[in-house]
Amino acid sequence: MKNFPENFELESFFECEPEVLDKDIPWEYNELTFESESENGVLIVKMEMSSELMNIEWHQNNHIVLNLKLKGVYKLQVLNETKLDTLLLEFRNQDTDDLIIKIRPVISVSWGYNDQQY
Repeated sequence: MKNFPENFELESFFECEPEVLDKDIPWEYNELTFESESENGVLIVKMEMSSELMNIEWHQNNHIVLNLKLKGVYKLQVLNETKLDTLLLEFRNQDTDDLIIKIRPVISVSWGYNDQQY
């Protein structure tokens, strides 16, 4: 199972090239920062997948409306083979639902957590 998308898939999803910490290291082991604009704001995603860390900031009118500091992100997938329009994050913690991000036509974030014992 592959836990990191191809570089072109991330570039297609974010519609930009990332800021790369070390140009000599493959993206999946590097620190990447993507900044993508949409109708309803700017999404800045910083990822360090080798450390399973990700920071997501959504800005609207120079205000941060969402700031997620995520740990235990073990799988990253760009979905929809034709449009590459959905980013899916899977977590080590089984109580944590997948986080789903879309940028087009507007930024949207969907996530859940369930720690209930049945």
